[in-house]
Amino acid sequence: LAAINEAIDNEVPEALIMFSGSPGDQYVVVELDPASSTSDADTVSVAFTIKGNTRANAYHALWTNDINERFPIIDGSDLYVAILEEYRFYVRNEGASLDPLEIRPRLSRARMMPGTGVPWGKPSELATTAGLTLATDLADDIVDFQVAVAMDTANAPATPSSDEIDRDAFESDDGADDDWLFNSDDDNPADALWHNSDPANVPSVYYLRLTTLARTAGRDLEYEGPELDGLEDHSYSGYDLINSNIGRKYRFRSLQTIVKLRNEG
Repeated sequence: LAAINEAIDNEVPEALIMFSGSPGDQYVVVELDPASSTSDADTVSVAFTIKGNTRANAYHALWTNDINERFPIIDGSDLYVAILEEYRFYVRNEGASLDPLEIRPRLSRARMMPGTGVPWGKPSELATTAGLTLATDLADDIVDFQVAVAMDTANAPATPSSDEIDRDAFESDDGADDDWLFNSDDDNPADALWHNSDPANVPSVYYLRLTTLARTAGRDLEYEGPELDGLEDHSYSGYDLINSNIGRKYRFRSLQTIVKLRNEG
């Protein structure tokens, strides 16, 4: 209850996800109404808005594509309630100017109100808090961060679900025409291959591949590394800072992590 108590006390209209916990039951996402909610050390009375304002409508879209769909009635069921959080990770260049010698790349995190594109926090205080909310630094000298997704697609020669024993996703040498999205700059997430308007036939997501590219804190003036081609669907040109005379004085190392999703089909 501590997180919901804190949201009420701080007047943050969090996104609340509600579900009964029974297999196959529907979940909903609603907007916490802090002003109408009450809490103490032992109990919380949660008031919420289903739709009708910009933020509540954005939360509503997280569980249904039908703006007119009403809150489902769950007779006699105990509901679980939790705060739904959205984070965005990105690389930002910290520096007093665009001088390549002064730029310091950092992996940063932004917390958002889910589905809204608005920074997280108390609405009336965003003018002073948004800067911190949008730029929580996680690591220095990270120059690139990319994510690729393995899905159950129709691409040959195999798909993750074609073999119940070995579910390795097929990946081609150049990243094209395979089961991985965002591993090639030719990939288009809007293509029908990657999504389906029929909820019963949406491609299953099997793995996430997270790749970071880090550089040394300082340059090695006696070293000049090779030009780098790119990372996943992010191609580097010869004009990019990473391939400049200054950039090639740094030493680089990539780290890749593959996450097998718990809710795979």
